[in-house]
Amino acid sequence: MIILASVLITGCDSETAMKIHPQSTNLAARETLVIDIWLNVPLNNPFDPNEIKVDLEFISPKKSAMIHPAFLLAELSADSTHWQARFTPTRTGEYRYRVAVTHDNTTHRSRSYILNVTSPAPEEKGFIRQGPDASRNPWVQQFDNGVVFRGIGENVCWTDDYEYYFQKLQETGCNLTRIWMCPWNLYLEWEEPGLGRYHLKNALELDQVLDLARQYGIYIILTLEYHGVVQRGQGFFNENKWLENPYNAANGGPCTTAAELFTHPHAIQSYKNRFRYLVARYGYSPYIHSWEFWNEVDLTAGAPEDIVAWHRQMGQYLKEIDIHQHMISTSVSTSNLEELWSIPEIDYTQVHTYNSPDMAANVSALIKRTLASTGKKGLIGEYGVDFRGPSETMEMDPQNIGLHHGLWAGYFSPTPLLPLTWWWDNYIDSLNLYPLFKSLTAYDEIFFGNHTGSLDRISPRPWLPGPVYIADADTSATTDLVIFPSRGWSGNSETSFVVDEFGIIANESEIPSFIFGHKKTDMRNPPQFQVNLDAPAIFKVTIKDISQYGLLLISIDDELVLRQELPIGPGEGPWESAEFRSEWDIWWGSYNQEYEVTVPAGFHTIQIENDGLDWFSIEKYILTDARRANIANIRLQGFEWGPNRYFWLRHGGWFWKNVQNNGDPETISNAVLILDDLIPGTYHIQWWDTWQGAIIQEYEFEMDTSGVQIALPPISGDLAGKILRGSS
Repeated sequence: MIILASVLITGCDSETAMKIHPQSTNLAARETLVIDIWLNVPLNNPFDPNEIKVDLEFISPKKSAMIHPAFLLAELSADSTHWQARFTPTRTGEYRYRVAVTHDNTTHRSRSYILNVTSPAPEEKGFIRQGPDASRNPWVQQFDNGVVFRGIGENVCWTDDYEYYFQKLQETGCNLTRIWMCPWNLYLEWEEPGLGRYHLKNALELDQVLDLARQYGIYIILTLEYHGVVQRGQGFFNENKWLENPYNAANGGPCTTAAELFTHPHAIQSYKNRFRYLVARYGYSPYIHSWEFWNEVDLTAGAPEDIVAWHRQMGQYLKEIDIHQHMISTSVSTSNLEELWSIPEIDYTQVHTYNSPDMAANVSALIKRTLASTGKKGLIGEYGVDFRGPSETMEMDPQNIGLHHGLWAGYFSPTPLLPLTWWWDNYIDSLNLYPLFKSLTAYDEIFFGNHTGSLDRISPRPWLPGPVYIADADTSATTDLVIFPSRGWSGNSETSFVVDEFGIIANESEIPSFIFGHKKTDMRNPPQFQVNLDAPAIFKVTIKDISQYGLLLISIDDELVLRQELPIGPGEGPWESAEFRSEWDIWWGSYNQEYEVTVPAGFHTIQIENDGLDWFSIEKYILTDARRANIANIRLQGFEWGPNRYFWLRHGGWFWKNVQNNGDPETISNAVLILDDLIPGTYHIQWWDTWQGAIIQEYEFEMDTSGVQIALPPISGDLAGKILRGSS
């Protein structure tokens, strides 16, 4: 039944200036009410809410008042426009609403309508909510119906065929992606159609993307702005598009400088207008996981304090107008800009990481570090072996170890959204790497299903049973300790790294790969290794790459024992290769040189410092005869959920950078895991092939009060396990 309401709007001669057609009068909760609205009134810019504003005014079943914006669907003629409102109720009962049109500073309201909302269909889960605070459960989020949500997927930031990628993701058990609105994809406001007007063809395309998301069960982190539109500097990919930006005064916009985008009142109001349109048109959809204000906002020209203030203001505005209350985030290229995460308007954090030598260690540490420093759930929104491109990624890591490590390390880390890889089209898709996702979703039995109930109940606790031993090995024998730093491009907050009697460094994942010089004082924090040696040892440092000029200083107990200049430039020199990077006006290149010092027996502190200009990177450190030979070089991550244990083991030498330089590590055989923290009884253990997503071995064992030794299968790469209470 079509219902048309006619309202006369001041300044318009027609008696039918507003016509209203609600497409439903009865529907189930979590379904969407669509209301068509036709206006006959001359408008200069129908996208400007200062000229005309169309809203739904609701009274909910709980008698609370709500206002939800409507949006322009089409301009039919100079005096006729087609508007639409979309609303997804989450409560049952009777809603009353009317349409309010504000024009020429006067508000005109339609008659009241009634919407009867019945119980939702079982398959309709509703919107995704943050759930308990991160201190209670950082692992998951939750749908309105109580089903647990944990996100796994990849970036598909732009494409001509979203259905193709959504189908691929669904087939592998994935449920999450991240999509950019940027000048070449789904943009609303750019050179064309200009500041303050929106591209309706692209808006319709995003409607269709959300329809596909519903069809394939894919939830979208919608990135509303991209750093390149107001980049600080030209950028590695020459992505700075400020010269094309309609906010630029040179193009008729309000901002004389790029930095003013975050402070100019006209620019701020224009962003609010655009966000109002986005909320009105797309906020109805539960398949929008969250709004992400910016991609890598720390790369923009804005001053840090202005960026934070902008997010606070825009976050408050979005939470005010979005009655569906989607989560809000933003992203940075490093873990810096910590003050941004402290504002309450940001619901979860997002950082990106590339080029880490040991992706598993870096991902795990980055998630835990960000959680600890912000107290908020977080996402690694982008990760990859090489930020420069897919060809460099494939050349550096032909076995795809970095991609694999990011997924599995993310799964065993306290984050509700697993790291999202980059290069979806010409890396993931071109090499058909989707089975790497499917192997993980096949292993999972907790997060990616339809588990319901209290999130406090579905709250894993980290589980780390201790070192993995080599059975029957000589406990007095020693071997070299090889340290591959894994923390990528960021200043290190931890500087002290203690090597214990087993040759284990508890915070090894925080050891920095980059040692910064005086040009980056905010990131300069020289690492120190504390050792206690039974006999003199050799400490070796392998310098990988140099930017500008480095000066390596190695001190033992504050006494300088090595000073090594590391110049870089044109022609021949001590460097292996060098190139001039015009975008930064610097020379950088590879050294691949090892430098060493002798460390006396006893307790000592070894410090590594760069007294040069920019940075140099460390390939590895070696401390001779500092590791117990009976401790297997195996890393373990795990969690316990109820009486069960889920864990992931990987060879300490099996990460893409080491494999690239030294080949696959030797297989570790005869390794054992000592368990002494299980309740006595019968257990069922499964060993999983993480590449195939299949059980390769399973058996039962009995646990008593004295503990048990579990023999590991031979391991040259990685292996996952499950220890399940009871008999199979």
